Amino acid sequence: MVSRILAVLDRCLDSAQPLSLASLSLNSGLPKPTAWRIAESLVERGLLARTNDGYSAGAGLLDRGDRAMHQAALRAFVVPELVELQRQTAAAVWAVDVSRERDWVVIAQIYDRTAVQNHYSDQWQHDPTDPAILATSLGQVGLASRPEIIDGLLLRGVPRLTLHTEVEPKRVLASVQQARDELQLIEHGHVWLGWSCLTIPILDFTRQRTMAVLGIVDRTPRFVDNRFARAARRTADRLQLQWPLPQPPRQSPRGSGQ
Repeated sequence: MVSRILAVLDRCLDSAQPLSLASLSLNSGLPKPTAWRIAESLVERGLLARTNDGYSAGAGLLDRGDRAMHQAALRAFVVPELVELQRQTAAAVWAVDVSRERDWVVIAQIYDRTAVQNHYSDQWQHDPTDPAILATSLGQVGLASRPEIIDGLLLRGVPRLTLHTEVEPKRVLASVQQARDELQLIEHGHVWLGWSCLTIPILDFTRQRTMAVLGIVDRTPRFVDNRFARAARRTADRLQLQWPLPQPPRQSPRGSGQ
């Protein structure tokens, strides 16, 4: 099935003009009903666009390509910085791209042996559409510049993930304000393991937006090691100087009518 989907996508990408269903079927080697089902499914997902002239590459396909290149560029300079931070602190470290409202992406995560054995990497919240994100310092720091999103999540209610989780809206908003004021936030009794976590925003000051969040995890319930904080702050400052701005979503070059 994957090969058939790729055949339809490739034919549309290779063509300078929109392809009719007949041409798409002929060029892909697929029966018309199969080509039509695949093409329509891709149109629904924004990967193809349907016009009166036929099928062509959709804006969603171009946007996904831009996102993939953006993430590859981020990892190229973020991973070495995280490796060095982990070497200095022997702590678990991570970075999350929060530049998009709905799709937060874990750029890199480096854990020590204990963290891996405890499956830490599989048990943390980074979905910005889930109110549980506000139970974490990642969510409170990542959404600090987006109060309109926070208000909607608070209306749905923040779940209590640990004994330390603040669920009262006023207390959550106070933590968010602290993140804005201090440009960092400490989460005690970290979500699943009872560890603590320091998070630091990587900012785009021109747009007053948080682009990413850097985190460092201490294997104690209360974050007490200032050495971690100093090293993390230096790393965040270096990353901020290099951080590329994401490109806005592109429109299909041949129209996007359906």
